Amino acid sequence: MKDEIKEILCKHCNKTYLNNKDNFYTKKGKLQIDICKKCKCNKSQLDNIKTPRNRTAYSKAYYLKKLKKKVSLD
Repeated sequence: MKDEIKEILCKHCNKTYLNNKDNFYTKKGKLQIDICKKCKCNKSQLDNIKTPRNRTAYSKAYYLKKLKKKVSLD
């Protein structure tokens, strides 16, 4: 009875999949049925795309703040 096969709805893409290791990831031996492998893969790829920071603007703001603090202490 443990290995009963059911169709489970992925909460991200709203498609039904069989609850097996081909469609869902496992964590500590249990199926993680909230998100399918396809959606999880797409989500992780989107998380890895990073926008570059504007370091010059950050440095200017940091040093201006530091300078203002130094002037107010003097």
